[in-house]
Amino acid sequence: MLVWARNSLIVTSLSVVISTFLAVMAAFAVARMRFKGRQLYLNTMISLMVIPPAVLIVPLFNMMVKIGILNTYASVIFIYTGLLLPFSIFLLVSFFRGLPVELFDAASIDGCSSFGTLMRIVIPLSAPALVTLVVSQYAVGME
Repeated sequence: MLVWARNSLIVTSLSVVISTFLAVMAAFAVARMRFKGRQLYLNTMISLMVIPPAVLIVPLFNMMVKIGILNTYASVIFIYTGLLLPFSIFLLVSFFRGLPVELFDAASIDGCSSFGTLMRIVIPLSAPALVTLVVSQYAVGME
């Protein structure tokens, strides 16, 4: 039983870290940058939340066999990360859009790059949203 608990902790922890990192980057780009296909990307992420994971079992199994990572931590982490990303991006986009535009303007006037703005302003201000996201991801991953 300890081996199973350890495996769950490893897989869930790595999946949460990877999906949170990717979601922060993607959500910041969708919420604050202007690029072609931005709204289509967000709509795709929202529509992916309604697909039940049971429908994906056979295609994911076939993909893991073709890649050659069946029965490994990497395969489970890859799947969990993919399942966590749509909700994570949606949640963070909603939060990032609520931040005042003046903060971003002030950061750009002070010479901050987009990445610098994300690291120095957005992430510290979004600590409550990130904690909420991580707790909800752990709840989903550990069930």
